[in-house]
Amino acid sequence: MRSNSILMLCVLFMIIGSSVSLAIKVSPGVFTVNNVPVGENTLLGIELKVHNNSDEVQQYEVSVIAPPETGNILEGYIPIPNTEFFYIEGENEFEVPPRTVESRKMYCSIPDTTIYYNQKWEVSVTVSAGKGMLRTAVGTRYFIETVPKETETAPYGDIGLSPSAITFGPEKLEGKVKIYNSTEKKLDLELTPYIPEVKESGGITIRPAVLGSFSEALFGVIEIEPEKISVAPGGTAEIGITCKEMPEENSEVLIKIESEETFDFIRVFYSAGQ
Repeated sequence: MRSNSILMLCVLFMIIGSSVSLAIKVSPGVFTVNNVPVGENTLLGIELKVHNNSDEVQQYEVSVIAPPETGNILEGYIPIPNTEFFYIEGENEFEVPPRTVESRKMYCSIPDTTIYYNQKWEVSVTVSAGKGMLRTAVGTRYFIETVPKETETAPYGDIGLSPSAITFGPEKLEGKVKIYNSTEKKLDLELTPYIPEVKESGGITIRPAVLGSFSEALFGVIEIEPEKISVAPGGTAEIGITCKEMPEENSEVLIKIESEETFDFIRVFYSAGQ
């Protein structure tokens, strides 16, 4: 039997915003949630809010959608493999009285399978209003990152990372990450620390982060060995990551892993209190 758990807000960084189209306003428009458990029914601790700002009762319909792989997916993420892994409480169709807000809890329920650790997924919630052919709709962009964990099997996706994130602290300044190549081609990868550029989605800033903010201080003290690596089809390779100096405060940086055809990233945190 699956247990219920609440994902604490301390591991959730929200980009406050909303998606708006005519009579529909939905919030949040974008968020990133980290450390989502595998094998549990998890309350995400954030609610989908549908605002009816009109003077009449409005009828709405909510749908959970996986974005197409060829669509405008944020770098380093892939479409959620099954939309049943993310769901919203209540019926899909509902009415909202005038000048009120309908709130719905959101959950993740990911099967207890090793391949679903170390994942970074994008999922969309579409909210439409109206009846018959006269309908308007807005979409959100949500980013789901599952618990990082060392595994002995390849994670889901073309490139797998084990673990997908490392946390350093005063007592831990070194770590290793295994890279899995589940494609049929050799991957020639280059690894470099970076701070991601700001992305825009309907005027909303997308810059996923937890534990404070991305830090130039941490960026300058991360060492990767090797910085370039080839991974055979179906093969694995291992890299070492070292924090050469201890930053004075909590900070984060990403290590991008890219080739001509692929892109992924490792989250690197420094927790001063660890």
